[in-house]
Amino acid sequence: MLRGLDDDSHVKTRICQYQSLENVKGSQIARQIVISKIEGRNSLLMKYGLKTYDSGIDISRVESSDLPSLRRKLTGIEGKHDEHYFKQMFSLISENLRPEERARLLPVASFPGWVQAVARFVPMYYANRVFEGIMLKGYGIGNLAPEFTIIGGIALLFFVLAIITVKDRMPD
Repeated sequence: MLRGLDDDSHVKTRICQYQSLENVKGSQIARQIVISKIEGRNSLLMKYGLKTYDSGIDISRVESSDLPSLRRKLTGIEGKHDEHYFKQMFSLISENLRPEERARLLPVASFPGWVQAVARFVPMYYANRVFEGIMLKGYGIGNLAPEFTIIGGIALLFFVLAIITVKDRMPD
């Protein structure tokens, strides 16, 4: 959203945020953010009939002498909730699509040579290699540059073909 030069409301907001760090408001805000996040995630888990997580800790009573140490405590509590939340949400994904289950799929190398040759012309072959590289092997974008280049090339080819096709159908 663009603001005019005379609108300084964002500056006032930032000043209030910094001032809240100097007093109790910052601690209250930090606690409330974590509480709201956990409540929101637990309500989503309930919506899908999944098990909610209760750490037994009253976050509103978590104390600390300063904001950075409070942040560390809240981050630990939030991390445990996050771990449970994502495990529960991950259970909604079909088992065949989960990364730990994908290793059971047959690799293209196990197929006859002619199938391997045909597979190299299918964009999903390269997309699958990218997915496996990131999820199973921990590769970064640099390790997967050839696959991304091929996928980009295929996308460009189909883009050009689409333009040619539409251009031929356009009335003069």
